[in-house]
Amino acid sequence: MKAVILAGGLGSRMAPITRIVAKEMLPIVDRPVMDYLVEDLVNAGVTEILVVSHKDKICIQNYFNNTKAHFTYIYPDVPLGVADALMHAKNFVQSEPFILFYGDVLFSAKPSSVMQMLEVYNKNNCSVVATRRVLNKNVHLYGCLAYGEVGENKFVTAIIEKPHPSEAPSNMVLAGQYILTADIFTLLEEISAGELFTDSLLRLAKDSHLAIAEIDGKCFDIGSKAGYVLAILHYAMSHSQVKREIKSFMYRFNKKDGK
Repeated sequence: MKAVILAGGLGSRMAPITRIVAKEMLPIVDRPVMDYLVEDLVNAGVTEILVVSHKDKICIQNYFNNTKAHFTYIYPDVPLGVADALMHAKNFVQSEPFILFYGDVLFSAKPSSVMQMLEVYNKNNCSVVATRRVLNKNVHLYGCLAYGEVGENKFVTAIIEKPHPSEAPSNMVLAGQYILTADIFTLLEEISAGELFTDSLLRLAKDSHLAIAEIDGKCFDIGSKAGYVLAILHYAMSHSQVKREIKSFMYRFNKKDGK
């Protein structure tokens, strides 16, 4: 299965550092964010990866010159959102199902998030969305899901973009990783207005089912400053070279605050 990584966003929430460093290449201890994503894909058997990026992010291409996967790069003239970026992947994907990653969402999970999605895909033979649970007060920040259950499997029935907590159908939200059938491209072309990608996912849900992989692991939004710092702390706590110092610091910090 091929993979597509969307890495064309300008990273405005992480400014000013993103004026000179692509947010997907910000370091998590001693490796860039995207290196973790690529590692999960390669370990799942992916050998062909398309990166839809921005011409100013040549650092991504430079970093991944010598890896176990073959990389293709596309640089749209203007970043116009997920739907437009995804349409640039149509010729690369052709008619096969593929994995889609947002370049600024990082999962720490065992098995990896992609392996958990593949398990759901193999059970149901349909498109899959990765999801996670958030606090009810935070659902207004995400695409929130309504879903139904068939046996042990969950399927999307509705997606509400950034709902008020009182109107949210659940606290389960989209998490920026997918396995999609090539039908998504036809749907993107047919829908001319609205939230094109979200509406296309809803059509997939109605036409051929859209299964849910509720990822067992920690999810970090690298597009936000808080999410980025939390990711560094999390990975530092298990890094062989620094974990002892970090754990000692966190212990002293918490003790000082009386926690």
